[in-house]
Formats: sequence, C-alpha cells, structure tokens
Amino acid sequence: MCGRFGLKADPETIIEYFQLTNSLVLTPRYNIAPSQVIPVIRTVGILDFLTWGFRPKWLQEDQNGFINARIETLADKPAFRNAFKKQRCLIIADGYFEWKQVGNLKQPFYITLPQHKLFAFAGLWEGDTCCLITKPAATEILNKVHGRMPVILKPEHYAAWLDAATKEQDLAVVLGDTIAIELQVIAVSTKVNNPRNDFIECISPLH
Repeated sequence: MCGRFGLKADPETIIEYFQLTNSLVLTPRYNIAPSQVIPVIRTVGILDFLTWGFRPKWLQEDQNGFINARIETLADKPAFRNAFKKQRCLIIADGYFEWKQVGNLKQPFYITLPQHKLFAFAGLWEGDTCCLITKPAATEILNKVHGRMPVILKPEHYAAWLDAATKEQDLAVVLGDTIAIELQVIAVSTKVNNPRNDFIECISPLH
C-alpha cells in the first residue's frame, strides 16, 4: 500500500520533464495524503488535477474511494477493469512514504530516486478521482520496509500507458518494465504521520 507521497519539484522542472503544453502554479508538497487534490496527466502534454481516492460509479457516498489498485487484479476486479482498459493516468511525484514496524514504533521511510528526481506512478482515473497501482516490492531493500510498492513507470512508456488504444498485452509489458532498482530508502521523522504536517522536515533524513 502507498498512502503518502511528495512532490517538491518546481513548475518549470515539471513542465520540461513531462513536456507539458499548459502552464501551472504549484507549491512544494512534502506530505500528500488521500482525499487531497493531486496533479496528474491523462493526456500527453496536459496537466490535470484529480482527487486521490478512486470512486467507481457504483460506490456509495459514505464509502471511501480506493487509493491503491493491485496490479495482480487490474484486468479482472470490477472496480478497476474498465479504467484499466481506457482510463489510465500518470501521477506526478518525486518520492513516496512507507512505514516499517520497529519495536513499538512505526518508522516512516521516504523512498525516492537519486537527487529526488521526478517520476510518475501508474494510475487509473474515474470522473474526477484517481488511484495508484501497486505491485510486490521489487528489491530486497524495499521489501524490508514494506512488501508492496507503487508502480513507477519508465519515461519511454508514458505515451503507451496514456493511450487508450494500447492493447492489454502491451500494457503488461509497460507494467513489467518499471523503475525500482535505483530507488533509495531514507528514514525520516514521524512528523509525516500527521497529514496536516506538510513541510520539508517530513522528508529530511534522520541524523
């Protein structure tokens, strides 16, 4: 499960990296939580904003949206089956959080690429909502923190992932060829446990 992530890159860097055609105003985010509005890409070159918490049309109003979708059941689970076929998105980030039980403490870790480089999670959308796709942890280091991780797409697969015409067997290739080996795991402050805390100390390494 991935329940928090960060995006501190400046707008110019995001525009250049994803070759966006629309302008944007963003402030650095260090502790993005479910139910918040997040930047996503549903069409190549265009930035959108969706609520993190995927809500199929049949979901009751008093039920929480899905923040994650498991890669193993994307094509079959009724909640995600149609979105997987034609409503896919990129969720922009430069790090995410997981927690590991250490004695009586749940120690948070910030997981990121070197130099906190930008990347994109594979996501699904429905209406004005979205979720991340997760898979089993891909490296021993990641697995020691948590048994699952979000799917981080390689840039060369962005266009195919967004294209509603991409065939299911090609989507399987995209989801199987993802970023993991470069990810770094950094112990951070428990301040991130509170979603109201959204400042740089949430991602600062513990000393």
